[in-house]
Amino acid sequence: MKNVEPTTPESSPSIPRWVHECIDTAKFMPADALVTTRPTCMYVDRPNTPPPVSPLEEVRPREERGVIIHRGLEIASQTSPNAREKRLARYLSSAEFALSPQKHRRWKEEILNTINSYQHLFDSDGQSEVPVAGEIFWNNTRCIRRGVIDRLVIKKNMVWIVEFKSDRIPPYKAKSLPKNYMQQLCLYKELITNIYPEKTIKCLLIWTYIGKSVEI
Repeated sequence: MKNVEPTTPESSPSIPRWVHECIDTAKFMPADALVTTRPTCMYVDRPNTPPPVSPLEEVRPREERGVIIHRGLEIASQTSPNAREKRLARYLSSAEFALSPQKHRRWKEEILNTINSYQHLFDSDGQSEVPVAGEIFWNNTRCIRRGVIDRLVIKKNMVWIVEFKSDRIPPYKAKSLPKNYMQQLCLYKELITNIYPEKTIKCLLIWTYIGKSVEI
């Protein structure tokens, strides 16, 4: 297996070739009732390897980092571009987070870079943290499923379902994407298709740390 050097604030992680590939989601439809909306980032091709972090930073629980980044994206998306950086700085300065100056700067840049790189997903057609629920069929059974979509963007002929992942780097191979990531987006796609059957539904996973994405 190819070795990947740990990332630092001054370097970028090795980017897999598949990050811009489209993936057939049919085989990833959930087979059980549990769909994780904030799944683990352990991957099958490196199950015991945590995402690399700067040696200058203490390790913060991934779940907590993910919540802060997600909320920051929501706040920034609701703020005009000229006021976005200041409002985000105030949010990250909360005593509750107790971020070091380095983390404060890096996480602010991570959020702003994500928005600037995907501006078409952060216009007035989009909403953050959108609850969705409905009936779908699987295994010839009618059942109710629900979830919360990180970003839902409704265009004239298309709907984007966007999930942000704050994992430090994506898995090495497309086939190594966590199954629950696939299940999550396939479920959302099924629910949104029932609401907008006339529109093309697209799903996107965005890794905020490296600013790369993969269409599912």
